[in-house]
Formats: sequence, structure tokens, C-alpha cells
Amino acid sequence: VQDPIVTIEDFSTGTNGWTTNDGPAALWVDRTGALCLVDNEPGDLTLFLPAFLGDWGGPKGQFEFTAYYEGSNQWPLVITLHSPAGSAVFRDGLTNLEGAGSEHISRPLDEIWWEEDGDWATILANVTQVEIVVDIKDGHSGANEICIDDVVLTRVPRLPI
Repeated sequence: VQDPIVTIEDFSTGTNGWTTNDGPAALWVDRTGALCLVDNEPGDLTLFLPAFLGDWGGPKGQFEFTAYYEGSNQWPLVITLHSPAGSAVFRDGLTNLEGAGSEHISRPLDEIWWEEDGDWATILANVTQVEIVVDIKDGHSGANEICIDDVVLTRVPRLPI
């Protein structure tokens, strides 16, 4: 029997190789144990996930994490899976208001993602890069920090957190 949980990242041991396009000074683990980024530069703010590579195939897996903003505006998250067979994109907006806590993002792997190119099953069989654009604004929108935590990739459905 295959372990239903493929990868879990709770940042309890630091950033663990996660990177961002804004450089190392923009990325840290806060007092709650979440991975946080400060939006202090123009352009997109993108996370690159080092441990979530390989075979994402499975009967009904899903990709999920918790996110929250400090600031007044929330913007869509854009998750992109890259593979030699092509790439696929999923977009999800954060709806929580300032001070309202966190929001759970979850996407089953057997539901529609926006496929840019390639066959979905072949893309999932060999994921070579995962990126999450966590801020598509350019530093002046009022959202000055975003944090994510409890990132999970599963091969079978899980109960909601």
C-alpha cells in the first residue's frame, strides 16, 4: 500500500531550500512557524518548492496549503507545475480580510487545472518545478506580507483541515 501523503512541509526546521525571486532577505519563518515573504520589490513574488518534485500521479491526490496576508488587499495565487511534458496552471484568490486569519487553499489533482500545454497525466508523472506566485501586484497594494504553512501533496483525498 502506497503512503497516501507524499510530501508535507510545515517549516518547523526552517525554509528548507525554498526560494523566492526577491532573494533570501525576503523569505523567513515567522514565530508561528509559517514561511513568510515581504513584498518590498516591484513585480511578482514567486516561491519555488524544492521538495515537491517527481511523480504527482495517484488515484485522487491533491495539493494544499494555508495562506494569510498582513495588509489590506489580497490577490490571486498562481500555482504552476512544470514538466518536460508541459506545464499546468491553477489560480485561486484569497478572500480573507485583514485580521481575519488564514485561508485554506486546496486543489484536487483530478479536477481541472488550466493546462498550458501537454497531457495532464504525463505532466503529473514528472513534475520538475513547482512555483507559487503569491503576489501579482508590485509592492504598493497594501499587502506587505504573505505567509504560507502546512503545504501538503497527497495521492489520495484527505479530510479538510
